[in-house]
Amino acid sequence: MASKPNTKERRHKQQSITRKIIIKMAILIIVLFGLSVIIAALLSSRSLKKVTNEKLVLTAYENAYTLSNNIESSYSQTLGFAGSLRNISALPPAFQRQAIDNALVGILQQNDKFTTAFAYFEQNAIADANGDPYSVYQRDIAYESVVYPNEDQTGYVFEKHEDAFDNYTKEYYMQIKETGQPYVMEPYIYELMGKNIMMISIIAPIFDAEGDFLGVTGVDMGLDHMQEQLLVSTNYKSAHLVAIARDGTILVDS
Repeated sequence: MASKPNTKERRHKQQSITRKIIIKMAILIIVLFGLSVIIAALLSSRSLKKVTNEKLVLTAYENAYTLSNNIESSYSQTLGFAGSLRNISALPPAFQRQAIDNALVGILQQNDKFTTAFAYFEQNAIADANGDPYSVYQRDIAYESVVYPNEDQTGYVFEKHEDAFDNYTKEYYMQIKETGQPYVMEPYIYELMGKNIMMISIIAPIFDAEGDFLGVTGVDMGLDHMQEQLLVSTNYKSAHLVAIARDGTILVDS
């Protein structure tokens, strides 16, 4: 017959069982705590991902608005600029070309997004380089003037030609002359001072004081500066933004 355990042995067994229960409970608590951390992390990750996605979508809308607003603003400036050339033909012939140069430089100074300003005039509408009208020089002239900042941004480069007859056969020139409406050229890549720049051209008709068609004037608007502008507004250290035109042309790709 086995002897009953004494009080000391019973206490020892009770303490041993208590330790085992405590250890199991501790392990259970650790496991539950670990699970709660993992779940919280997953929820937090999903929440963060949702917030990030919403922020990126909002940023995309903001940048699209900025891009559109820049183009619309440039469009309005070009129309105003075309209106300022209305009285060119009424000026004394000796002052016409200088007035055109001043106007072209003026539009570039108004908006640093413009890479080039230009004006193409109808045949024999503008005086020649000596300041003489057609009635004096008696030869056909197709005058154009193109102005853009020099590489150092300290002055302007002028390109002037009297034989720019090919302008009259260009699609946008013929369309503007026929309709009397401004023309926004689809985005294209143009080399300027050795650098390829994605840009658009905004071109408007020039009418003289009597309302007769005198030529066209416009600006080339570079889109390269917009890449930096769009990236800055995201507030992210790293971001990849793409702006695409309706025809699929990539306007900005960071």
